[in-house]
Amino acid sequence: MNKNRNDKKINWRKWLYIFAAWTAAALFFASNFVLQNQISSQPMSVWQAVSVQLASGYGWFVLMPVILWLANHFPLDRRGNLARNIIANLIGCVALVLIHLAWDAFSQSVLNFRNRQFETYFSAYAFQFYLNFHWSCVVYLQINGIIYGIRYYNKFRAGELRSSQLEGRLAQTRLKILQMQLHPHFLFNTHNAIAELIHKDPATAEKMVENLSDLLRMSLNKLNVEEISFQQELEFLNKYLEIEQTRFQDRLKIKKDIAPDTLDATVPNMILQPLIENAVKHGIAPLIEGGTIEIRSFKENGNLRVQICDDGIGASGKIIEGIGISNTRARLKHLYDNAHEFLIESNKDKGMSVNLVVPFRRYEAKKGKSSSGKRQKQ
Repeated sequence: MNKNRNDKKINWRKWLYIFAAWTAAALFFASNFVLQNQISSQPMSVWQAVSVQLASGYGWFVLMPVILWLANHFPLDRRGNLARNIIANLIGCVALVLIHLAWDAFSQSVLNFRNRQFETYFSAYAFQFYLNFHWSCVVYLQINGIIYGIRYYNKFRAGELRSSQLEGRLAQTRLKILQMQLHPHFLFNTHNAIAELIHKDPATAEKMVENLSDLLRMSLNKLNVEEISFQQELEFLNKYLEIEQTRFQDRLKIKKDIAPDTLDATVPNMILQPLIENAVKHGIAPLIEGGTIEIRSFKENGNLRVQICDDGIGASGKIIEGIGISNTRARLKHLYDNAHEFLIESNKDKGMSVNLVVPFRRYEAKKGKSSSGKRQKQ
């Protein structure tokens, strides 16, 4: 129903534009006639010039449905049946021009065109035929040229739209592939951590399985979601940190400094977990005494900045990026192109730092905005 109404609105708008175009053309040629009157031996009043040209223009307007029908059913821009289409357009051109000349003969006789009175309608028609037949054929060809020009323009715009939609779908597909890579990578690593504790500490392993179940539930609920609020991301991260702290106990300490005005920011789903996992696995785990991971967030120049720092072993040489980090970098590139920052570097004293900067956009949930809270410190 709505589609039919929209089609009718578009159709009426199209004919309104055509009517306005013929009105403008008629007024243009009327001005030409007015200027010619300055040197004519048979002067014509302004109202006559305007009336004659408007009558002629509206005559073409009445014939437009037939011209459009010929252009649609006998197109000259298709190879199939080209000879037939050319013949059909020639016949249509001559027939419509003769009809239009008949209308011009009638309207201009009524309006006393150039103060000329014809003895019969046939003489008026003959006058129009000799004077305007070839020009009217040119007008018909010009109308068809405009029709084909608009048609090619619409095809070009439609092609651009399809290309844009295909690019968008391709980007969405790539993001989903990256996200699908991330989930099994995270699950396998967590599974291996639990497997290590099954025989050494069954009670701790059982607690980790319970936390993993909660984590899986949260992960599956947002499996097809590309972006979530920063608060939701932190809730997911907290569950993951519970598993890691159960595993490392006192060897892993977490500090948070989360600005409350960043909680409703929009961030990619599961963007922090691989960064924390990388800090735990390569920074804290190799140290017997363990270490501390600090997570900070704040707004900066219209952006959300998240910093993750650890005091682990750091990197002595070139930083080698695994699946989690390379996946994160690729997802950020697809989502934000060059409007983001993702930097991993060694600290001056020890450990590593990750700086993540994305444009700040408030997260709009289906049932309202995500809730915010007080500044978190731990």
